[in-house]
Amino acid sequence: MTSRYRPDIEKWLQADTFHQKINLELNSTHISHAVNAFIDAKVSELAISDDNELQRKVKNYLLENSEETFLWVSLVCKRLEVVPLWKMQLQLTEVLGEFPPGLEQLYERMMNQIENGESAKFCKQILSSITLTLRPIHLKELVTTAGLQEELLYDLQLVRELVDLCSSFLTLQEEMVYFVHQSAKDYFSTCKGERIFHSGQADGHCEIMCRSLEVMSRTLKRDICGLQMPGVLLSEVESDINKNPLTHIQYACCYWISHLCLAGQQHHQLYLSDCGKVHTFLQKHFLHWLEALSLIGEMSKGVLMITDLQSMLTVNDSAITL
Repeated sequence: MTSRYRPDIEKWLQADTFHQKINLELNSTHISHAVNAFIDAKVSELAISDDNELQRKVKNYLLENSEETFLWVSLVCKRLEVVPLWKMQLQLTEVLGEFPPGLEQLYERMMNQIENGESAKFCKQILSSITLTLRPIHLKELVTTAGLQEELLYDLQLVRELVDLCSSFLTLQEEMVYFVHQSAKDYFSTCKGERIFHSGQADGHCEIMCRSLEVMSRTLKRDICGLQMPGVLLSEVESDINKNPLTHIQYACCYWISHLCLAGQQHHQLYLSDCGKVHTFLQKHFLHWLEALSLIGEMSKGVLMITDLQSMLTVNDSAITL
C-alpha cells in the first residue's frame, strides 16, 4: 500500500481483480475529518490541556495551516511539546509564527534554526550522510559515514545527543537512524536542503566511499571475529560469533562500491587507477573483505558489487582510450 504517486509504483499497482485504487482527492472529506481528529488528539497531549482558550487558539492555527497533512501537524506538535508554558501563554503569536504552513516551508525554517545553532557543523555532517546512505544505519555506522571522531564509537550516548539535535528530521529506533518521513529526505535531495552538501551530492558519495575504505582498512583483518576455524560453515557457528568488531563497518562493507558508482565517472577515473585507493585496498584486504561479508550474511551482495566494480573499470578503460 502506498500514498505516494510515482510512475514506477503505479506500474506495479495497476487496478485489477486483486487490487483497488482509491483516489484520495475524491475522498478529501474523509481525509479532512481524520486530520482534524488527529489535531484534537495531539493538542490534548500538550501541556496546555488545562487552558481551554489556549487550546482553542493552537487548534485553530493547526487547522488553518496544516493543509490536511498529518506529518506537518505531528512535527509542529513535537516542537510545541518543548515550549515552556509561560511562553505559550504570553507569546503565543510569536511561537506559532515559527511554524509556517506547508512541509517544505516548515523544513526550511527548521533547517535555518539548525544552521544558526552551535552544532551546525555536526548536524550538517549527519544529515548529509543520512541523505546519501542507501538504507537506515546504526549509530556506529553513522560515526563512520558522517566522518565523526572515531572516539564516538565508544560513546553512543553522545552520538544519540547529536542525532537528537537533528530530531526535526531524524528519528532513532533501536540505535538505527531513520528520516521521520520520505519528504524530509526529498527536501535534502532535491530542494533547498541540498545546501548541506558543501560541494554537491556526487562529491558526498565519494566522501562516504573514501571513509568506508579508510575504516575498513583500519579494521579488517584475518579471522576478525576470532573463530580460529577457517572453512567452518556459518550456520554451524553463527550463534557463537561475536560480531561486535563488524558493527561499525557493516554498511561500509556492503555499500562502498555503490557510493563509488553514484559518485560518477569523473571520480571513477581518479580512484580506479593503478595504485589508487581502490586498488590498494583490494590488494591488502580483498580476502578480509570477503570474509567480513560472509560473516554478516551478505556474500551474494559481494558478488554483485564486484560485477559493478568491473563494469566501472570497463567504462573507465574505454574513456581513457577515447
